Amino acid sequence: MKKIIICLTIIFIYALLTIGVLLTYNKQSFKGTLNKNDSTYILDATYINGKNTHTLKLTENSHIKVEFKTTKGTMKLTIIDQNNNVIFEGNGIDVNTFTIQIKESGNYDIIIKASHASGKIKITSI
Repeated sequence: MKKIIICLTIIFIYALLTIGVLLTYNKQSFKGTLNKNDSTYILDATYINGKNTHTLKLTENSHIKVEFKTTKGTMKLTIIDQNNNVIFEGNGIDVNTFTIQIKESGNYDIIIKASHASGKIKITSI
């Protein structure tokens, strides 16, 4: 009888550990709203962990307005032109609102890398 209780206890503990691992593994990496189209990227995250990307189609001599604010954790925004040149890289703490002139028409990649963060990023073609 004692061996049965020990075996059942071990099985119960194993089951609890397995459930804990599965719940941790399946944890949501994003909570909030995200809107993307050819000329806009808007992220309002109450929680983000990981990477999010988008491509904007922009025209020569236009501008994009960037509003970027990290309120918790760390977020890194990188904007890369069609020639793989970084035209902006920042953390949303030092600079919050600015404009960038687009020198060439083409696709511009938006890359967000976040670690247990919350904040807002709004990029619009103006």
